[in-house]
Amino acid sequence: MSLASGQPLRRGSREVIRCSPAVTDLNSDTAETATITLNEACTVDLDRLGAIACINALTATGLYPTHSFANKIALLDGSQLRGNQPLVVGRNSPNAAFNMDPRRLRPRFVRFGRQDFQSQDTVAIEAIIQGTALKCDFSVAVVSSSGLVAPQYSPTSAPRLLGAAASGDIAADNATNEIKMTADEAGWINMSNLGMECLPAAVAATEEAPNADGLGSLSVHAITLPGGVQLVQGEGDREAPATIWSNQRPYDFVDLGWVYMSAGSVITFEVRNRGVDVLRAAISAPFWADSRGPSGGCR
Repeated sequence: MSLASGQPLRRGSREVIRCSPAVTDLNSDTAETATITLNEACTVDLDRLGAIACINALTATGLYPTHSFANKIALLDGSQLRGNQPLVVGRNSPNAAFNMDPRRLRPRFVRFGRQDFQSQDTVAIEAIIQGTALKCDFSVAVVSSSGLVAPQYSPTSAPRLLGAAASGDIAADNATNEIKMTADEAGWINMSNLGMECLPAAVAATEEAPNADGLGSLSVHAITLPGGVQLVQGEGDREAPATIWSNQRPYDFVDLGWVYMSAGSVITFEVRNRGVDVLRAAISAPFWADSRGPSGGCR
């Protein structure tokens, strides 16, 4: 699977996700602003801007076949970089169509480009959702460079194995859970090819329309590698959309790099359910086992 950007932001280093805390009042016809505060100087790829925007309360007239609306929100002229550089312009209260679902087919159709930011600079996205009786949680994320060195591994064939985490249920209404991927033997994992899927395990009693897109209601607070390396960053109670790692994505959204796993080492995923249904998540990534030789596959 190709990278959305074509080339990583900084060769030899990991890209990371930097994201905002969630705002909880993105209602029909009521705008909200989610703000990423960068925790270090970095280069940000603004074309890889994504969001979670999901229903956090059911209403009598909210009869939509999905609870995820990241591809239906509009950006407003309060969307700014560093507090004074607009992303949206136009007269008479402009509403800009912009698909913020990381699973979108065209990752770079606007060409906001790459920019260098200083620590504590901000990326603020003011958005509104059009519809009837919708009440959503909303947070945004971008891909950036980091000072994290990316170990290099060059497999000679396909992995033929998936490293998998234990499945995890996440209760509704802002509940959190830790899902752990524990290696049972030594080998390499390509974190850029990380995959997540999620379905409702139990639906709210008052729900009137089916919701198959559980991943659209899931956010990721942290991905912690062995040794404590953190791949999800930002100030405050940050949350990245889990759809960044959807198995249905047309490209890899972020180059998180390789990680070597000793037997028993753990990658920890801290996730939060922003929706109204109990969710069950599954997480996996290609795994090249040392025991199977340089190819990592079956002999």
